[in-house]
Amino acid sequence: MVYGKNATVIEYKNLGTQSIPLTMTPFLVDRDYHGLFYEGRVFDFYYEKIGDILKIHSRYGAAPLYIKQERGKFEENRYWIKNLEYEGEKYRGLDYHEDANVIGKFNQLLAPGKNCFLVMTTNANILGSNPVDLKKTELSRLRKLNPKGNTDTFLKDLSIAADQFIVKRASTDSFSILAGYHWFTDWGRDTMIALRGIGIATGRKKESQSILKTFFENIDRGMLPNRFPDNDQDAVEYNTVDATLWLFVTLYEYYQKFQDATFIKKHFTHLTDILTHHFEGTRYNIHVTDQGFLWAGEPGVQLTWMDAKIGDFVVTPREGCAVEIQALWYNALMIYQFFQQELCLQSADETLAKSKIVSTKIRQHFVTSFYNDKGYLNDVVIPKESTDNAIRPNQIFALSLPFDLGKKKEIISHNIIPFLLSLD
Repeated sequence: MVYGKNATVIEYKNLGTQSIPLTMTPFLVDRDYHGLFYEGRVFDFYYEKIGDILKIHSRYGAAPLYIKQERGKFEENRYWIKNLEYEGEKYRGLDYHEDANVIGKFNQLLAPGKNCFLVMTTNANILGSNPVDLKKTELSRLRKLNPKGNTDTFLKDLSIAADQFIVKRASTDSFSILAGYHWFTDWGRDTMIALRGIGIATGRKKESQSILKTFFENIDRGMLPNRFPDNDQDAVEYNTVDATLWLFVTLYEYYQKFQDATFIKKHFTHLTDILTHHFEGTRYNIHVTDQGFLWAGEPGVQLTWMDAKIGDFVVTPREGCAVEIQALWYNALMIYQFFQQELCLQSADETLAKSKIVSTKIRQHFVTSFYNDKGYLNDVVIPKESTDNAIRPNQIFALSLPFDLGKKKEIISHNIIPFLLSLD
């Protein structure tokens, strides 16, 4: 796949000792990744043949798809393939039958040791490039993704796989991460979590800066976007409590990796703005309790990563003080204080003082509020009212983030992790 372009190069090579007739029949569909394709009157798959290039329009007014095969012969033969069945979609409980259109096939006699290429693209500029050169360029780029000095093939493959999730966002002229590729676009929570491995751990400073900058520019009422829309007509969504808090952890790891004080200083006012809005209270009833905890939630919204919603029904509302949100909130406060002290940054005295008071309160109340007599952490607490002691993996965040909650060793000594591992 040609980097940064909507183009795919397919190569066939004859590894045998005899010439073989090769026939390639493209199955054509016209859809986005949210749905499947079915035979319909509006689709006629009109095509023009320009030398060894086919220019195909699935319907009137549609952007063309170009297919190029050098030294081959195209033979028209029109029909529909009905009810293709996709095992992956079937397993996930989604629609899994699809139709595809065939306009013909490409034939070529392939001699021993010879190869041929099929180039499929929506970018006409690609068509003038030699497929061999396109392949060499991409292989060269992939080799450079291998961390310097690395000899571990697994790490090499992992670095290449990570690269596939980084995309260029045209609307903001910046990089972004499709953490849920290909099921949805760029989401705040997923991006902040994935960026730590995909961009920071792999040393991709430029891309990391670009991604963070995009989200900084879209902060609203102290919150990072939960989701950028699929099209310009929809509004940016902010229904998340943890994406904004993950930003602090990601920035902390960015600084640890690159020691880039300039970037942190440039965006420190954004962090101040975020904390100020959280202290004062922002959308979705997000506010700080007397215990220093961060409360989030109101009827009809799902703000944590357990965000399944069917119509108006929120499957796991978790309204109140969720355990991983407290760990992230505490880390956001401590990271803010770390940056202020480490880089001698000017901060609003009131915000800095408040962050110290609230973080102290969290340390005082976390274990007594969340640790239960069964040996694990409660999932959601409503102070002085109720406790949800459902066993969920969210509690691991209380042990895994950069700044522990004061009694981390005590929590571990009570066997939280062995307890979770013992569950069937």
